[in-house]
This record gives sequence, C-alpha cells and structure tokens, in this order.
Amino acid sequence: MTSTPLPIENQQQNLDRVFLGELEVSRDRIAGPYGSLPTAGSTVFVTNMSRVERAIPTWAIIVAIAGFFVLTIFSLLFLLVKEDKVVGGYEVRISNPTGTLTSFVPVDARSAAWIWQDLQGRAAAAREIIASVTSSVH
Repeated sequence: MTSTPLPIENQQQNLDRVFLGELEVSRDRIAGPYGSLPTAGSTVFVTNMSRVERAIPTWAIIVAIAGFFVLTIFSLLFLLVKEDKVVGGYEVRISNPTGTLTSFVPVDARSAAWIWQDLQGRAAAAREIIASVTSSVH
C-alpha cells in the first residue's frame, strides 16, 4: 500500500536546508555561487519575470515563401499563424542588512506553472528556517 505525500503546505517541516535555485538556505548561513550571508534577519523574495511572446513561427514563414510561387494569395494566410512562447524565468532574492544574493530560474511553457508552485513552497520553507533562527537569536 503506497501513500500519497501531502502537499508542502500540509506537511510538518523539519528541514535543515532548502535550495532556491542556486541559493541554499540553512540554519547557519545562506550560500550562493557568489558569496554567503548570515541566516538571521534575512528576507526571501520570489519574483515572476517570465512573459509570453507572440510571434510567427519559422515554419509558417517558410511555407508562405515557398507557396507564394504556387498559390500566391493562399500562401500569405500562413503569415497569420501565431505562436505563443513563454520566456524568462523567476528571480529568487534573499536580502538582509549585510547584503543580497540572487538566483535566476529559467522557465519554458511546459514548466512555468509547476516551477512557480515549487519555488513558492520552497520559499515558505526557507522563511520558516529563517524565522526559527531569527527568533532563537533574539
């Protein structure tokens, strides 16, 4: 008999470390590729920097050009085809009075929604770690 794991919001968290992109939040420090910060007093921000771009796909341009010599008017209809593409990603920023660390998590159309949910859950877990460290310091 297998059990389905609870969503991250409903689980009791007893984590020692959480990864947010390239950043690692632990009880003693927050580490990134370009330095580290103390955990106490830090703030975690996750910003959606993705966008949807609409463009004519390459295949439609090629078909319109190739078909121009066969069916002039109908081949131009292929230029009306549009394709939506998700570009960009999510920025994770952790700040405290001594500095700021950032990480960028790129996304595409297939992964944008689940990565956003995953990052929000990880950010909540990181905030819990930071809150427990900050409360024990004071």
